[in-house]
Amino acid sequence: MNENHITEQKLSRRSFLQVGAGAAGGLMVSTVLPLLRGRAATGTPQPTITPWLHIASDDSVTVMIPSAEMGQGITTSLPMLIAEELEVDWRKVRFEAAPADPAYANPIFHMQATGGSTSIRAFYTPLREVGAAARMMLCQAAAEKWGVPLSECKAANGRISHPSGKSESYGALADAASKLPIPTNLQLKARSNWRILGKPTARLDTPLKVDGSAQFGIDVRVPDMLVGTIAASPVFGGKLKSVDDTPALRVKGVRAVVKLGDAVAVLGEGYWPCKKGLEALSPQWEEGSNANLDSARIATMLNDGFGEEGAVAEIQGDPAAALQKATKTVEAIYPGLRVCRELPTCERPLGRPDDKTGAVAVLYSGQCLGLATHHRAAEGQAALSQGVHFGWPG
Repeated sequence: MNENHITEQKLSRRSFLQVGAGAAGGLMVSTVLPLLRGRAATGTPQPTITPWLHIASDDSVTVMIPSAEMGQGITTSLPMLIAEELEVDWRKVRFEAAPADPAYANPIFHMQATGGSTSIRAFYTPLREVGAAARMMLCQAAAEKWGVPLSECKAANGRISHPSGKSESYGALADAASKLPIPTNLQLKARSNWRILGKPTARLDTPLKVDGSAQFGIDVRVPDMLVGTIAASPVFGGKLKSVDDTPALRVKGVRAVVKLGDAVAVLGEGYWPCKKGLEALSPQWEEGSNANLDSARIATMLNDGFGEEGAVAEIQGDPAAALQKATKTVEAIYPGLRVCRELPTCERPLGRPDDKTGAVAVLYSGQCLGLATHHRAAEGQAALSQGVHFGWPG
């Protein structure tokens, strides 16, 4: 596989890259991606400019991360893509979580989502091009400043140097580079010249998690924020039949009881009143067709499935013949309980109780495999927010 085309996503370089100065100066390389939503009446995608890379005058390099960090290391691996092509000092690299915005959509999913081990595949070439473009513009800025041919300028370790001995840091050249056009002949490094990609690299998020400064969803605090506890139907597919909210509303600190299609939530001024309020409720459920489904029935269904012909992903050799020739065969079944993988550190969406706006906190997640591709939490938060009409500024 060509290392420059690990993903098949087709993105025009001219439509992908934009350049400009950051709010505080420096060089900002942005992307222009067509939004899949919010199209004009003509059906033409409306481009939105979003920054991916900012080089500040202090030589710091900040990379925006569109994917959720769940322990898989995406806050390190995506900056590595840019840093490799940028030829930057890795110690100067920082990251920030990209805001919830369709412009940061994963090109494979066509939405801002994390899952399926797609982050590298989706952003492999585009982010390398961001780094390469910034490197070439910094070289051009140095060449023009020194009055030397561009071909004589070399980028390495966060500096541009010339055989004459001249040398400038990226931060010193960033403002001048921000005024240059995007190069049309981007040259990505050959795999043989990589010094960051494919090499053991210190994770950027580890120090933040060790010293406690990393902010997880459960850490979010905003003015007048309400806390919520929720009781969902104990059966998949079940619905809330009825609930008397009076006992919960008697608890000091409880502000509202919100009834959802398959759950009931208590909102209040803190976790403890919400917990006590929820315990005071006695919701009645319509359990539906799965009312009698239990672990024993599920185990039986799974065992029965062994007798059915399943999908074959790959065959190597002749397994049936090998089993027939074996002098001893071992057969075993290892059952496991279905467990909830959601941790207190997973994404926690924020909502606000009006008809027009909402906010979702894009933060660190715990090891919630598969969870980041589902939107039920955000949908539930939106429903809760619509059920509350007080207590939020603005």
